[in-house]
Amino acid sequence: MNGRPQALATSLLLARMSGTAQPLREQHLLERLRGAAATGCQSQDVATAIYVGLKLHWWVLLCGPTRERAMRCLDALTANIVGSGSGQTLHIHGPIGVDSMAQRFAALRLGDFVATALDPAEQSKAWFVLVDTPGEPTTTLRWVEREVTATLRAHGRPGRVLPHNVFVLGAAGAAPSSPARCWLPLAAPAWADTAYIQAVPTTPPVGYQRHLLHSQLTRASYRQQLQNSEVWRQALSPAGAPNAPASRTIRWLAASFDERQQGLWVPSDPVANARKALAVLEILQRPPVDVV
Repeated sequence: MNGRPQALATSLLLARMSGTAQPLREQHLLERLRGAAATGCQSQDVATAIYVGLKLHWWVLLCGPTRERAMRCLDALTANIVGSGSGQTLHIHGPIGVDSMAQRFAALRLGDFVATALDPAEQSKAWFVLVDTPGEPTTTLRWVEREVTATLRAHGRPGRVLPHNVFVLGAAGAAPSSPARCWLPLAAPAWADTAYIQAVPTTPPVGYQRHLLHSQLTRASYRQQLQNSEVWRQALSPAGAPNAPASRTIRWLAASFDERQQGLWVPSDPVANARKALAVLEILQRPPVDVV
C-alpha cells in the first residue's frame, strides 16, 4: 500500500539531485506575497508592484500617512520570503539625527549586515534592509546609501552598486523630495478597516529567496524580454503611456513578465498585462521619478 507514495517521493528526490526538477515559478512566489499583504491591504496590486520593484533591484518605498501599517506590510512580505527570525532583515529607524553615538551604532549594524550578505556562503540568500522614515525620508535614505557605499568599498567592491542579494524597502510619511534614480516611491495603499494581523509563514520559505534572486532583471534577461517590444508598443500608445521616462517604463514592463513570458498582472494576455502594468505604475507612483 505504501509502495507507490514511497516510489514517488524517491523519484522526486532523484529529480532534484539530477537538476531536472522544475524551479518554483514566479507566480507561486507572487501568490505568497499577495497572501501576506491581503490581511491588511485592500489592493493586491501593491504586492505585485513591490515584487516588480524587487526584480528591478530598486529601492521600493511605500509613502503616505499610514507609515506604521506600511512597515508592518513590508515586514510580512519579507518574512514570507526569508522566514521569521532568519536574521536576514535589518530595521533602520529614521530620521538619523545629530546624535553621533546613535549614528555610529546604526552604521555598525548596517555595515555588518551588508558585509554578511557579501560572504560567498550567503550569496544564495536574500537580505532586506527595512527603513522606517517618519516625515521626509530623503536624509535617512541618503545616509543609508553612504553607509552601504562605505562598506562595499571597504570590501573592494564598487560603491553605489548594491549587491544582487541585498534589497532596500522603506516606509515613509511622505514621498522623497529629491528621489534618486534607483528609488521607486509608491503611494501607500488603502488599508482594510479591520485590525491588521501580520501573516506568519505556515511553511518554511525554502527556495523562494533563491527564486527571487534568479528572477532579477539582469542585462541578459532584459534583452530577452525586449523580444516582446511589439506587445509593448501596443500598450505604449499615446493614450495609454504614462507620464514617465521611457527607459524606466520599458524596464518596468520587462519585469512585469515572468521567466515563462506570462504576465504578472494578467497572465493570459500579454497586451492586457502590459497595459495593467502601466496603469498601476501611473496610479501608485508619486511623484514620477527618473528611474533607469
